[in-house]
Amino acid sequence: MTYCLKSWTPTGGTSSQLQSVFLSATQITPDSNNDGEMGLASIAAEISRFVGVKYAYATASGITALHPALGVGPGDEVITTPFTFAALATAILHADAVPTFANIDCKTLNLDSALVKFTDTAKAVVVFHLAG
Repeated sequence: MTYCLKSWTPTGGTSSQLQSVFLSATQITPDSNNDGEMGLASIAAEISRFVGVKYAYATASGITALHPALGVGPGDEVITTPFTFAALATAILHADAVPTFANIDCKTLNLDSALVKFTDTAKAVVVFHLAG
């Protein structure tokens, strides 16, 4: 399924204007076309300008957003908690990296930093709060 947005001007825009852009989506194409519709790359560029950041990356879901966000590769170790949604471990494995689990603190239910063991292959620690 693809969605497409008509051109819009984010300069001086508000969050309600940004929301209306997404609500008006009908079909997104990989690149802009001659009908004034915006492609996915153009949408990401517009959003980065709208929120004032250098880059924006459009993904289909929060799960797929994990893949580029991790920034790890084959053999890299990623330390995280086992008390999380499976998508995190799946994204680590998808990058051919190795998930290493450190347990949680029983009082806070967050990653227990005292149980994190760093190795030479550890490239990232992902702190994840299951309940938001």
